[in-house]
Amino acid sequence: MKKIIFFLFAGVFTLSAFSQTWVTLTRTEPAAPEITLTCSDNRQVSFAMGLPGFFSTLITENGTNYQRISIQGYGATGATGEPEIPVITQRIAVPDCSGITYSVKVTGTQTLKGYTVYPVPDYQLNSEEVMEEVFTLNPLA
Repeated sequence: MKKIIFFLFAGVFTLSAFSQTWVTLTRTEPAAPEITLTCSDNRQVSFAMGLPGFFSTLITENGTNYQRISIQGYGATGATGEPEIPVITQRIAVPDCSGITYSVKVTGTQTLKGYTVYPVPDYQLNSEEVMEEVFTLNPLA
């Protein structure tokens, strides 16, 4: 059973990998997000993050074109039927202390128009008892 699921996911990944388009933000060639440690001591940890671009895959469902966007090496978040938004996560070691504070400083933004972001799918067992992605749209999201 595990081998079937692995081969199914490997096949889906392989097919989608060839149909992806790189959308450049700062680099013309595909690249992972850049996370640079700028300070780390016993009082603070700070880092800078840059997103050079992302992948977009065109998927048509019920006559509507959606873009499924992804960031190399990272996952996505959202509730089933809501837009599937890629997220960048970074683990930070925090010493044992009474509390922490954090802040986020956005130093730049870019608005891209013309995207209908693919929704987070549902997963169901098919007749062969293999998990299968099922298109699910929450029209209110």
